[in-house]
Amino acid sequence: VDMIDTALSQGVDALVTAPTQPDTAIPSFDKFAEKGIPVILIDTDAEWDKKTTYIGTENYAAGQKAGEYLASLLEEGDEVVLIRGALGNPATDQRMDGAKDYLEEHGFVIAADQPADSDRAKGMSVMENILETNPNIKGVYAANDDMALGALRAIEAEGLDIPVIGTDGTIEAVESIIAGGLTGSVAQMPYDMGYKGVEAALKAIKGEEVDKRIDSGVDIINPDNAEQKLSDLKAMLGE
Repeated sequence: VDMIDTALSQGVDALVTAPTQPDTAIPSFDKFAEKGIPVILIDTDAEWDKKTTYIGTENYAAGQKAGEYLASLLEEGDEVVLIRGALGNPATDQRMDGAKDYLEEHGFVIAADQPADSDRAKGMSVMENILETNPNIKGVYAANDDMALGALRAIEAEGLDIPVIGTDGTIEAVESIIAGGLTGSVAQMPYDMGYKGVEAALKAIKGEEVDKRIDSGVDIINPDNAEQKLSDLKAMLGE
């Protein structure tokens, strides 16, 4: 919020931001709206009707894709774990809701649905606790790759082989998939979000029309395409 307020005081022509907890930033966004300065939200949406546009993943749909992929690896009736981000974060909550709805509709049992604040260490701790009381877990979906990698560490420490799917398609997650660690990741398109965010800002500054909602899309990264995805990611970063 301090950074957003500082940007306003510097006289910027537009704001492109990815708010972790958007509700806390709305009073600051209102100040931009009062001055007629476009506000473009990327990655995480806010219940704020004055935004110029939201650009990002349709998170519920992404969760549905994750649930579908996890289900394809398991048997109907299997017990699965959902690891959320911080409660109240709309992006991660929507991903989990999408996955939960899909899995339950297709006959899977949600043995645990717990937050780990998008943190790897907490993801590991949450998974350790779940494994102690739920010996029949057959699959895991986490709302980001860090929590997925943490959960994977807990699973491997127990000598278990349980598919773990993350979200974001980070380089570390893709490398883990290639190495036989994570089973997959629901990849967002962060490069496209950023690019389209600036593109929308420039259009708004010029007074051009901008769609109120722009879907940046998702992709499932799995062992079959991970090598190509890693090459693409490194090319984007100039590596």
